[in-house]
Amino acid sequence: MNKKRALTNIVVGIIFKLIILILAMLTKVYVVKYLGNEANGLFSLYTSILGFITLANLGVGVAITFSMYKPIVENDTDSISALYYLYRKFYLIVMFVILAIGLALTPFVPTLAKGSSEKTLIYQTYITFLLSVAITYLFGHKITLINAYKDNYITTTITSLALIFEGIVQIIVLIVTKNFLYFLLVRVLAYIIEGIIVEIVFRRKYKKRLNNNKLLNEDLKNEVVRNSGAKMYSEIGSKLISSFDGMIISFFVGVIALGKYSNYTIVIAGMVSLLNLLFTEITSILGHLRVKQSKATYYNYFKKTYAINFIVGIIFFLGYVSISHNIIEIMFSKDHVTTNFIMIVISFDYFLNFMRRTPSLFKRASGIIYEDRHRPLIEGIVNIILSIIFVQFLGVGGVLVGTIITRLTISYTYEPHILFIVGFEKANAKEFYKIHYGSFIIFMLATLVYMLIPNFNFNNIYLNLLFNGSLSIVVSTIFIGLIYLLYKPFRNEINSLTKAGVNLLKETFKKRNKNESN
Repeated sequence: MNKKRALTNIVVGIIFKLIILILAMLTKVYVVKYLGNEANGLFSLYTSILGFITLANLGVGVAITFSMYKPIVENDTDSISALYYLYRKFYLIVMFVILAIGLALTPFVPTLAKGSSEKTLIYQTYITFLLSVAITYLFGHKITLINAYKDNYITTTITSLALIFEGIVQIIVLIVTKNFLYFLLVRVLAYIIEGIIVEIVFRRKYKKRLNNNKLLNEDLKNEVVRNSGAKMYSEIGSKLISSFDGMIISFFVGVIALGKYSNYTIVIAGMVSLLNLLFTEITSILGHLRVKQSKATYYNYFKKTYAINFIVGIIFFLGYVSISHNIIEIMFSKDHVTTNFIMIVISFDYFLNFMRRTPSLFKRASGIIYEDRHRPLIEGIVNIILSIIFVQFLGVGGVLVGTIITRLTISYTYEPHILFIVGFEKANAKEFYKIHYGSFIIFMLATLVYMLIPNFNFNNIYLNLLFNGSLSIVVSTIFIGLIYLLYKPFRNEINSLTKAGVNLLKETFKKRNKNESN
């Protein structure tokens, strides 16, 4: 694996994600302070609605990106160019489809926003948000090509700078105007600036790698068509989960409840987006690795990656359980703190989804699209049904209970099954199922142990935050230590990772000493 490129992608991503996370949380604070939870909830509702509309993408982008890996490795300029121009044409079509569907849904948006009082403002702000989403499709194909060359750090830098600009200007606009519409217009401006910068970088560095060929060879065309059709189901299913939870809360409970719920999810979603950089930034590198290396080597990387996935998940999500109430109280006020039940089901849902990072990453890098085409759609439909049932009895938390059950019964079974058969060419995933479900059981036990520890109140929110966070680290470390001692396969992977890390440090010091001596 290209360790230097992977490390560069991850480090750049982490630095920018930290800055963006802080800005996003600050922006949320100012939205609630100057506009209230209604505007906060509307923003989340628009994200859900338009997140579902963007399934117009139908997964063609993922299929084309995967198809680019082999031509890039083989320096097949004709195929790279043909895929690029196909992607460009497709993205323009999608942009107009999104605008058309989004505008057609405009009259129904107030109905979804239960408890909202500003109907006219809803139309104006919704259309502005729609425009900001559509703009990204003008330059998305260029970002995809850059990422296919494993230069994620370039696109991460551009996107991050645009988001930093957006966050800073939005805060200023909120303070000066206290106007939700102006707040969203800044988002439109930021995306326009991002598109201009992407265009400049593309013309200077990547356009010369293309020629004027726009014709795909028959085999490559069949691969793209086959994978695109399969990915369509996956995209629809994913959106039925990620987008409909917010819409269900807004419709059945209310837009203000959605706003309070989103205060908790922005904390954990920001944290997850940071953690995901450990995985998403190396997708293209794994795609290249699979082309070059054996299945055994590829599988060994999977086991090590999952071990890291588990350790990071236990530490960070138990940390969320321990300090989320404190963070919400600091950011907003005690009035915005929700129940332990809602907080815990949020952490369970996000932990489950986070533990899918490794299987999903290797499945995506392996180009396994067609074989997994029906699973996400079935999962999405089941999720909507269960969430609507449970929201009647458990309110906001019930929506997530439905999602958790769906993930455990569908995602956790079929996704590993298809990865092992197709990606690793192994007969079954029986042993991995024990590990996969076991990881969630261990997290539930760790959460239970933490919640049973007597709560110490120092009458100072910052001391409480420090104490609770430290306690969670102690509890998670104890659980990880016990698993290391009691479960040999986990111990072997950790020892292997530790040995590799030590060897890398030795090589680094040797090179440094050699350079200094010269």
